[in-house]
Amino acid sequence: MTLKQSHSNIEAGDEVTFEVKSKLILEKKDFRANRVIKYDFDGDGIPDLITKDTKVTHTYRKPGEFTPKVSVVYRENKGFDVGESITVQQSVKPLMYITQHGPYMLARDISIGSIIESNVCVDARRCVDDPSLAFNLGKKENSEHKTIVHRYAGTGTYFVDIQIKDDLGQIAGRKYPVIVKDQESVPFFHLMSIPEAKQKNEDYTIAVGNQLKNTVSYLLQYAGSGTCFMDIDPSKDANGDGTADNDEDVHCNELVSIAYDGKQASRTAKIYYTQNEQQIVRDVVINFIDAKNILEPKQQLIYTKLGNIIATIPKEKEKDIYLRHLLVQLQSSLDDRTARGGFILDIEQLLQSGETSIADAERNQLEAIMSEMKDAAIIAAQGGTAYDQAKADILMLATEKIRPQVEKHFAAIESKDIGGPEKIKAELQKIIKLFMLEQQAKQIDVTDMTSVLMPKICRIMEYYKIDTNSKACLDLKAKEKKN
Repeated sequence: MTLKQSHSNIEAGDEVTFEVKSKLILEKKDFRANRVIKYDFDGDGIPDLITKDTKVTHTYRKPGEFTPKVSVVYRENKGFDVGESITVQQSVKPLMYITQHGPYMLARDISIGSIIESNVCVDARRCVDDPSLAFNLGKKENSEHKTIVHRYAGTGTYFVDIQIKDDLGQIAGRKYPVIVKDQESVPFFHLMSIPEAKQKNEDYTIAVGNQLKNTVSYLLQYAGSGTCFMDIDPSKDANGDGTADNDEDVHCNELVSIAYDGKQASRTAKIYYTQNEQQIVRDVVINFIDAKNILEPKQQLIYTKLGNIIATIPKEKEKDIYLRHLLVQLQSSLDDRTARGGFILDIEQLLQSGETSIADAERNQLEAIMSEMKDAAIIAAQGGTAYDQAKADILMLATEKIRPQVEKHFAAIESKDIGGPEKIKAELQKIIKLFMLEQQAKQIDVTDMTSVLMPKICRIMEYYKIDTNSKACLDLKAKEKKN
């Protein structure tokens, strides 16, 4: 595999395009669809973007020398390459993100450079006479998440002026026009945000990425006197009242900025407000355009479950710091079979040691997740039998649709009342049939049927001393003897 890039010498704020070319020696049909590409743009060893895209762009916002890296993960296979060193020269570029609704304006400083001073005036013509229109946002690290809200008194064209200074003394400025029209008015309810929310069928969508540090500023404009709030995460019960989707995380007519981790493709919030004595509910879908984890549906479900458990473990609780660290590492390694195996073993060992104070409910959930994620390598490391290892790999291959049925057939095989080899063989044939139906529906690749499922079925038959003279099992024995 190789990593190519468009530039090696740029200024802060410039984009570089990266392209990855990779292939297997023995090409598999699902390689392109199922490979995962991890881009490390600054070369610090931590992936900045995990995606399936072979061509991406990245904006370098800080000066310095960077060595980009990339790795491609496909099942147990992993490729790696290092790009050319990129020199980013210091630059100062004033930038603002502005949204407007009627006489209201939201503005956030997103300037590029090693900025030590940032000053914003919401009405460039009047700031000298009216200091209340000027905002000193200070250093860049202090100004990035500061959003300014302002209401203009009348119609006309106004100019938002930003002046910045970097640590080398370079000064730059820029003006942005804001046009207020007399026919514009504020409705009973309106969602203002940075980035700007798009409304369709009464619900909203917001697209945010790394340029805004995955931070969304919300201003819920509400002209009523009833209840009005937004629940940032309806799946969590933040106020502890037993109901998950009624947490008043953001109140209306208050400017609030929420920083997301951006590790999922999207999140959904809910807005509740009262109008004409009726409660109105609106969805807000936040899409993360630079999402760091592109996972299969099964992995995405586990990712969410782990996130819910991590959220219950206090960061400052010394007894659980290591457990929290392991869970975060496991969550970010779900697409890397080798890495996640080590974390699973470490987590199980820590739980068995009794050195954590995790609640029983979360412990039970975590143990169920660990059991679901075990493959043959982990089972073998824990001293599992050949049957246990084969079963684990078959369950890992099963889709969410058929997994419960496959588990049911394995439970029958393990039952004391199974009734002998022919009954076991019948249960295995039922498992094969389930996988064949999924393969016909294009939910499982034919390669997995021949290279994973059937060899594991043969292993189970050998374990129970069942006649394994089927063509698939004989071919497997011949291949092993040859090797």
